[in-house]
Amino acid sequence: MSYQTFKSFADVQKALGFKSKIKNEKPKEEKVIKCRICGAPMKRVPGTNIVACSGEIKNKEGGTEPCKNFILVE
Repeated sequence: MSYQTFKSFADVQKALGFKSKIKNEKPKEEKVIKCRICGAPMKRVPGTNIVACSGEIKNKEGGTEPCKNFILVE
């Protein structure tokens, strides 16, 4: 009986004849999420799963104010 030492799991897979399931995938581009209230593109808050709207909506006096809409995403 002989013994072998391996430095990584990839070497073990090669020795046992398994193919690696991990492929060099390209990073997924994030979909553009639009606000349901004003239609402006929403921006992700860094380090969280929150997407906030940066658009403006018309108020009752005829002026504009920030939309303040946010969504929790996966």
